Amino acid sequence: MPAWTVSAAGTIHLEIDTVPDRETREWLVALRRNGTTVGWSGAGIPGTALAISPVASPAIGVGIRVAAPAGSRVEISDALGVVDTVTASGGGVSLRTKGVALPVVALVSGQVARASEMDSLLPKRVAVIGRAGWESKFVTAALEESGWSVDARLSVAPGIDVNQGDIRTFDTARYAAVVVLDSSAARFGNGIATFVRRGGGVILAGNGARVAALNPIAAGKPGMRVRPRTISFTRDSPRRALAFEPIPNLRTDAVVIEVQDGRVAIAARREGSGRVVQVGYDETWRWRLMGEGEAAEAHREWWSDIVAGAAYRAERKIGADGRFWVGGPPPMKQSTATQASLQHQSDAAGITSMPSHLRSDPAPLAHLINDLGPSRSPHAASFSPTCPFSLVPCPFTTLLPAWMLFTLLVTLLAEWASRRLRGAP
Repeated sequence: MPAWTVSAAGTIHLEIDTVPDRETREWLVALRRNGTTVGWSGAGIPGTALAISPVASPAIGVGIRVAAPAGSRVEISDALGVVDTVTASGGGVSLRTKGVALPVVALVSGQVARASEMDSLLPKRVAVIGRAGWESKFVTAALEESGWSVDARLSVAPGIDVNQGDIRTFDTARYAAVVVLDSSAARFGNGIATFVRRGGGVILAGNGARVAALNPIAAGKPGMRVRPRTISFTRDSPRRALAFEPIPNLRTDAVVIEVQDGRVAIAARREGSGRVVQVGYDETWRWRLMGEGEAAEAHREWWSDIVAGAAYRAERKIGADGRFWVGGPPPMKQSTATQASLQHQSDAAGITSMPSHLRSDPAPLAHLINDLGPSRSPHAASFSPTCPFSLVPCPFTTLLPAWMLFTLLVTLLAEWASRRLRGAP
């Protein structure tokens, strides 16, 4: 690179097996903009990409998604060590952790993708609406134990409520989601429908979807209540022991989330700018109290995931909050490697103390093609590309042949003469 910078070459062609790092690519782009024709070729470079984003659930803080060829091994690391190693299926890998120490690195077939910037979420509350009873009690407890701040309005008799917090209006400035546990929410139906259309999240549980004002936003019309097939809450299939109202007639834009005994038990759809999750199960408190092993924890995580899937995401953009810029909580899995091994991995992945915005390279192959064009043989005809997105004009070293210019000139003269002879302006 230094030699080419001091004494520019007419043509540079790279034969690579991994994508050059970001700084090298920027150097090559600078050479190209100063008159050097730059090309590259390489076989077997995986088209990988890495994305990290905050998850709405307080219990699970960061989502990591990696695009990778099916069957390839994906090693995910952060600044503290290896987070997980998994085999890609379908289009890649998706996992969630309680936190990461930036940057996050994905290694796929020798190719590194790196993400070192992430937005953060502004915390919002959850409103629970229903009748006072076991279900409202344990749903509220499950959400609070998962870290959600919960306001509740529970009906104990006509015109008499038990309140937790101060629920006046449903607004995305205060609430991320509203959980409707039963038909007692009918008096709030119009406000809840407006809330979801403005971006909020709504969970319609049990017969809550039967509220007339909520029918237009529901994923489908609930069917007749189905009794549970078993009374045993097993660890593998605990919800088989729950009664539920199936959703036989889904709307065309609804997405099936869970099927139980051949019937749709959970479905979701978008309404305006918000999301609606319709949950057919009722009396989920039985799972928490009567289930095997860690049933309480499973019940808690399940409800938190349902709410997180619908919740309104108020994002604080990168740079406005330095919390994730300098790193976050410990990763989901602590590395068991030695310090020397971790140092070797950090060196191989290029993890340094440089500012995060210089290290970020989430889609290396896509960025390479954007910077230098697609792969081509070194013997293929080359041309100097334009720079449509650059404020600095690119030099054009290839001109049209003289015969082509002459042909264009004759054609223009003939067109002009034809129009003049016809009296056209």
